Amino acid sequence: MYDYSKLNELAIEELRDVMGVCRHLIKKRGEETARNLLSGSKVMFKGSDGILTSGVILRKKRTRAIVIEDETNTRWDVPFSLLESAPETKPANNILTFPR
Repeated sequence: MYDYSKLNELAIEELRDVMGVCRHLIKKRGEETARNLLSGSKVMFKGSDGILTSGVILRKKRTRAIVIEDETNTRWDVPFSLLESAPETKPANNILTFPR
């Protein structure tokens, strides 16, 4: 957890400067994420309900991606700044067994 108590000591102009820096950092991270992800990439993001959701990028737009959720096939229009690359999972052993 972060200690935000020092923010209470800042003047309004200083707080505006902090907000500007935060907006800039979020924008830059979103641009970096957009460069690193392709259509078909596995991603994770927190939905509006705060639950971590995983899916696959269907299409990239200028500042957002259309993501299809893994479990429900719901389409989400997600800003790149909210997306994270999902860890690749190795497929299970593909040996088929049949009953005798």
